[in-house]
Amino acid sequence: MNLRHTLCLITLAVLSGCNQESAKEPEQHAPKPQTVQDRIAEKNAQQWEDGRVYITENNYVIYDKETGKPK
Repeated sequence: MNLRHTLCLITLAVLSGCNQESAKEPEQHAPKPQTVQDRIAEKNAQQWEDGRVYITENNYVIYDKETGKPK
């Protein structure tokens, strides 16, 4: 009988410990993957020495300051 009471107390302690949410660490969500347009906008937001403007992720153009046309 004493063993049964001990097992019941241990079971209750374990179950009550499993129900505590304060022991959980906050979940960290992975950053949302950027779209290609977002990456291009980030590159165009930078001030480039040669005045480049990105058209696609890896391709850019440099405009002539006098005429405004691509070089």
